[in-house]
Amino acid sequence: AKFFDSFHHGWTREMLLYIGLPPQLVELTFSLYSHLERVLKKGGSLSEAFRTINGMGQGDVMSLIPAMVLVSWQFKMLDKKVPTVAKSAYYDDRNFRGDLSDLVKVDAIIHEFDRAAGHTTQAEKTAFICTSQGDRKKLKNMELQGCKPQCPAHVEIVGCLITAARRKICKVGNKRFKKATDATMKILAAPVSVARKVRALCAKIIPTATYGMQWAAPDIRTAQRLRSCSLKCM
Repeated sequence: AKFFDSFHHGWTREMLLYIGLPPQLVELTFSLYSHLERVLKKGGSLSEAFRTINGMGQGDVMSLIPAMVLVSWQFKMLDKKVPTVAKSAYYDDRNFRGDLSDLVKVDAIIHEFDRAAGHTTQAEKTAFICTSQGDRKKLKNMELQGCKPQCPAHVEIVGCLITAARRKICKVGNKRFKKATDATMKILAAPVSVARKVRALCAKIIPTATYGMQWAAPDIRTAQRLRSCSLKCM
């Protein structure tokens, strides 16, 4: 879902007061968003200014509080209803681990919870990564929230690979290494000393290439290309 865009200003105000945030801070945030005027841009055209009743800014620190609280409430509720399922989240990017029957229950529960909180969850984006061929067959015959569930070999959440494959996945690794290679070419062309280039290589290129690389690895050709560019910087 467009998680931050779905927060109703009045509902969020009551929520923040309920959890005990300072009333002055809550009222300030509510006033800022309820009086905020927005403009849509398409191509070179701008719409007339308008106000909305929902939507929190993704760059606003205050937006993180209702986002994290809401997911925390949902997880505590799931602890009571389906205690055998493990869970984690990066804000609204939620993932659950357990038996297929339990995960199907979780899918129904979180959609009901999100609707009650005023959020529209995009069921077509729900993906199941299965270690069992039997579970994959069952999912092919299922329809959850009006959509056929996806069964990919792997997914990427916030740059990190999640997979049930028994071999390393090259696709994610190639993407990270290509991004690192492009950045290395910019460093190589920069009019700075070799020492500064080496410093940039260590501080930027290596973390970029290796981030989220658990169970992922680039193919040999992609790795050689990054190695070649890196050596030129040195």
